[in-house]
Amino acid sequence: MDNKIIEKIKGATFLGNSLHEYAIAVVIFIVSFLLIKYIEVLFSKVLNKRMQKTKNSALIVINNTVRSSIIPIAIAISFSLALEPLEIELGTKELSSKIATVVLSVLIIIFLNKLVRNIFNQYSVSVHNIPSSIVTIIQVLIWILGVLFILANIGYDVTSFVTGLGVGGVAIALASQSILGDAFNYFIILFDKPFVKGDFIKLENLSGTVIEIGLKAVQLRSLTGELIYISNTKALSATIQNYNDLEKRRAEISFGVEYSTPYDKLQQISNIVKEIVNATEIVEFDRVYFSEFGDSSLNFQLIYYVVSSSILEYAEKIEEINMKIMAELTKINVGFAFPTRTLYIAPDNSSNPFVKK
Repeated sequence: MDNKIIEKIKGATFLGNSLHEYAIAVVIFIVSFLLIKYIEVLFSKVLNKRMQKTKNSALIVINNTVRSSIIPIAIAISFSLALEPLEIELGTKELSSKIATVVLSVLIIIFLNKLVRNIFNQYSVSVHNIPSSIVTIIQVLIWILGVLFILANIGYDVTSFVTGLGVGGVAIALASQSILGDAFNYFIILFDKPFVKGDFIKLENLSGTVIEIGLKAVQLRSLTGELIYISNTKALSATIQNYNDLEKRRAEISFGVEYSTPYDKLQQISNIVKEIVNATEIVEFDRVYFSEFGDSSLNFQLIYYVVSSSILEYAEKIEEINMKIMAELTKINVGFAFPTRTLYIAPDNSSNPFVKK
């Protein structure tokens, strides 16, 4: 009796497949799922080793995104593989295959969008202020390509649509060359980083602090307060001077003392100035010397470096040293020269009998 029941169970079919065939499908599903999970674990270990060596934040983002998205993708792949050995009616099997393809494709699209968003969140904080519109554009493109892939794999002919899209894209590109050029140069600025937000830069005859880097233009705040917009293409074509990358700034100061300054005091000036500079914080002395006999002064040249990238700190140190020089030279009664002229007036010869009138 038991054997008859067992044989009956073995011979039973459901939707054209025996229990044995369904059992095989279940085994394929489980093995496929576990295999995908095992590959994900190995992938995670490799990335972890790599991250410990390089401290690459992009690898961390990829690893976290894969780990958070792998289960639904693994289920979709395993389900698709499990359907293969089953004998299902042609229409039903095709429908099931198409559904599996759509589900898997959508999951992959969602994964790619999540990856793009996570990378954006990471880099917009730690590296650069990336506009969220860039991420939105990339995500829209991923969805468009994903939908075309899905339509192509479930039997729709997308060739004419892709061709029309290509022709339209060429027309749009020709009509908006400058806009696309600025957008392309935005990515060059983003990844090459000739300057970043907050840097003080000079672009030929324009200078200011970078307050925003957009898809179309760079925004600068000048020292006089106005807002300057310059296109990304023009910004990259100009000679860029980035003052924030300076390790130290050179200062060259000239000053003159009176011609009446005694020789012994004149000899003291260089040593006094050198001591002032050496005693000032974050300043490196280079040289000071008696440079020339001016029209109305004995001129000295002072050169030193301010070890700072800040333009404000640079200006403060110049002021501090100038004030100290003035105070110390005043103490030894050395006067600073100012432009003078000596005027010789001819005597009045109107009463001189020897002067011809």
